[in-house]
This record gives sequence, structure tokens and C-alpha cells, in this order.
Amino acid sequence: MLEVLGVSRSCPNDGVVVSPLAARTVAQGIQQLFLKMSQDVRGRAVLKEVFGAERFEAAPPGAYRQVNDLFADPKPVARH
Repeated sequence: MLEVLGVSRSCPNDGVVVSPLAARTVAQGIQQLFLKMSQDVRGRAVLKEVFGAERFEAAPPGAYRQVNDLFADPKPVARH
């Protein structure tokens, strides 16, 4: 049985998350690696095989805020 807990506005999908504990330079390096994968034959192969994608795009700041807000202050869900 599927139960809808909340609905958000549209947001980017297939995000790659880096721990907030990671150094900023490490996070930026990971981001650049993913953004440049489509510029390389091996990178394009990984994108296609692993992610089913042609490229990664950086999400604009705050793009996932509405999703975070859904879970920031969870409200009790009525069970039927």
C-alpha cells in the first residue's frame, strides 16, 4: 500500500549528495568531476551505463529547499 506523506513543487531529480562534513574543496572537486564526465569517452560510457544519462547539470542554489522543508518539521500522519 502506498501512502502519500507530502507533495512538493517540481525539483531536480537524480541528485548526487556530498556529506556536509566533506571539505568544501572536496565537494567542489566531486562536482567538477561529474560536470565534466560528458566531455570524455569513458565518462560518457559511465554516464550511460550507471546513470542512464547524457550529462550532469549543477542544480541552482535552493533547488531542493522545498523537499528539505517537507521533512524539516514532520507532522504526524493520520493512519486509517
